[in-house]
Amino acid sequence: MTQYGEVLMAAGTSTFLAGDGASAILAVLRVEGFGIGPSERAAISILDTFDGRLAGAGLRLTATRRFGRGDLPGDVELVLAGDGPAAAATTAAVPAVAADVPAGPMRARVGRLLDVRVLVPIVTVELTRTTATKRNGTGKTTVTAMVLSDVRSGETVLPGAYLEIAELAGYPKPAGRIRDAATAAGLVPVDGSVVELAAASARVSLAGRNVLPGVPLRGRDDTIDAFRAVLGNLRDALVATYDGTVEHVDPEFLHDFRVAVRRTRATLSTAKRVIPAAVLEPARAGFAWLGQATGPSRDLDVYQIEWPAYVDGLDDRAIAALEPVRAHLQHQRESAHRRLSDDLSGARTRDLLDRWSVWLDEPVAPDADLPPVARKPLGPFVAKRIRRAHRTMIERGRSINPDTPPEVLHELRKDAKKLRYLIECFGGLYKPSARKPFVQRLKALQENLGAHQDAEVHAADLREVSAVLAPTASLSTVLAAGQLVERMEQRRLASRAEFAERFAAFDTAATVEALAALLGSERTGSDRRDRGAR
Repeated sequence: MTQYGEVLMAAGTSTFLAGDGASAILAVLRVEGFGIGPSERAAISILDTFDGRLAGAGLRLTATRRFGRGDLPGDVELVLAGDGPAAAATTAAVPAVAADVPAGPMRARVGRLLDVRVLVPIVTVELTRTTATKRNGTGKTTVTAMVLSDVRSGETVLPGAYLEIAELAGYPKPAGRIRDAATAAGLVPVDGSVVELAAASARVSLAGRNVLPGVPLRGRDDTIDAFRAVLGNLRDALVATYDGTVEHVDPEFLHDFRVAVRRTRATLSTAKRVIPAAVLEPARAGFAWLGQATGPSRDLDVYQIEWPAYVDGLDDRAIAALEPVRAHLQHQRESAHRRLSDDLSGARTRDLLDRWSVWLDEPVAPDADLPPVARKPLGPFVAKRIRRAHRTMIERGRSINPDTPPEVLHELRKDAKKLRYLIECFGGLYKPSARKPFVQRLKALQENLGAHQDAEVHAADLREVSAVLAPTASLSTVLAAGQLVERMEQRRLASRAEFAERFAAFDTAATVEALAALLGSERTGSDRRDRGAR
């Protein structure tokens, strides 16, 4: 059963610690005329996406599950608070996707932010809570308080008991009186809610995990130290998204994992004169294999994510006739993810990441035998590699004409990705304001190349699926599949026709000037406040 409830609008919340336990807090509340409710055991979770999309929008979604007799779980109380009006609901289970959130304002706000990501418990706190309420002469609630004790989050235990006072909008004085009474009784004010305190004690960030590639860099840094910092940050992104990828929690974990692999490969491709060959070559081979292993699953994820857009505009009968095609692709997707989970859980992946982490985390000995560029300044080396990657793009792009095979456009797309990844991974070396103009120009070309490649691959895959299904599929399915293939082919042709214009807009003096401005914005040691910004 789902139902929405009223949310008492809190103008602010104050938290106090009582080292002697809950009895001291309850005594203060009784003296102040609060009505004390029964105590209950509860588990409170802050729900957000892995990358903190709700927190980034100034929202917090809290799920509270009460336990009754025998510790059997009860309904889940959901509260969405933060920027904008608060909303509350009661439902039977902790939501994982937007569709699990009760229909109404809460689902609308959460759904806009989640996209394909799932909600996960960022932190869960188990505690005993007692609700207390102060009412005025007309029976109107003027202030609420919560007494929280036996607070635990995993292995982390918070000592003492806590009083959380919610000042209600329009009633500042009653909240002020209970705050004064709590202080007079020796309760200690603390910053943050109990859940925030538990998260901080457990070293859990409520802002989500950041898998962006930038790290603070300076042009005078030793090149090998900078490469290790960049590659170590990418390793951290792989580790952070590993479990979600193996368990197929949502498709964005695999996407982030795969991008971290690609960025690692792009960085390694420029490291021949920086990283010792005994380390570099096994790493390049290992991450190349890992990139290939993750490809099929990601491609099949995209089909399911983009399916509504693929069939948009088709009539209902055609969409229904295409259901066997979608189901076949979904079956392939599930099989591909099982294979990927096996690969990622296997000895080859574990050995790759373990060996790689050992080299990244161990300090480089001062007398180590290193390649010639390793101890030279980073700035000139990276600038040279970025210019070379840009020049490769321009030379290949200028060779493309209407008769050029599509494989050449795909190679240009890979060139563009390499250039983009170099700028992203070593972006901490340059000022963000200088990076943006060039990256915007590059992204415009990448969008065209990506649309062309996706349409070509998807048209070929759909032809293959249609051939597999043809012996048993209905005529309507075969015809609808042909219609979908034709749509993909039209998209490919439109992207190909647009390519010349997009490349011409990139192959300009203005782009060269933007690149020069980017490389000319190299940070100095005094750029501390801006260094490492993304």
